Amino acid sequence: GGETYRLADRREFASLDAAREAGLRRELFDVFGWGEASEDAIDGPELRHEGPVLLGYADRVSAAPGDRITFMVSAEQVAEYTTELVRLRHTDDNPDSPGVRIEQVPDVWQGSHTGREQRVRLGSHIVVHDPHGATAGTDGFTVAAYIYPTCVTGGPQVVVSRWDEGPRGYALGLDETGRLTLWLGDGTRESAVHAEAPLPLH
Repeated sequence: GGETYRLADRREFASLDAAREAGLRRELFDVFGWGEASEDAIDGPELRHEGPVLLGYADRVSAAPGDRITFMVSAEQVAEYTTELVRLRHTDDNPDSPGVRIEQVPDVWQGSHTGREQRVRLGSHIVVHDPHGATAGTDGFTVAAYIYPTCVTGGPQVVVSRWDEGPRGYALGLDETGRLTLWLGDGTRESAVHAEAPLPLH
C-alpha cells in the first residue's frame, strides 16, 4: 500500500566500478540515511521484467572472522555471471573526508559461474510423499486444520491438498474471496463446496 520497490538506475555505466559505487551510494542512503538521495533512481509499485535478471542474497547480514557466509543466486536468462568480494574502507563522500573507498579482496570469491534459475515458492509448506496412496481418501477421509488467515490474495490459497492434474483429488483452502472451500476432482471434472462467508482476517 504505497510502498515502492527499487527497480533500477536510469544511467548507463561504462565500468563495473562506477555501477558498484552508484549502487553503494543508494544503498547507504536508503538503509542508513547517509549522503543524498539519487536523482537517477527508477522506482515503481512492482518489479516487471522481460529480459535477463540476476538476483542474489546472503544467508546472514553480519559475520565474525572465520564464520561462513552462503550466497544464493538466481539467474534468469543469464548463462554465466562473475563474482568478486570487496571491502568498504570508507563510505563517507563528504568533500572534507577521504571519500568513498572500495577495495577488491584478491583471490576471494572471484570467478565465473554458470547461471541457474532458482524459483521462489511463496509460502511455507511441506510435501508428504505417499507412494502407497495412504492419503488418497478412496474409502472416505477427514481433513482438519487450524487456519489463521491474514491476507486475501484474489486467488485460491491451499491449506491441505492431494491433487493431480486431470483434475483428480481433494484440496482444502480459501477461495479468491477468503471463503473456506473444499475442492474435489474425479479425473474429469472439478467441484467445490464453499462456506457462506469469508473467514475473518487477523
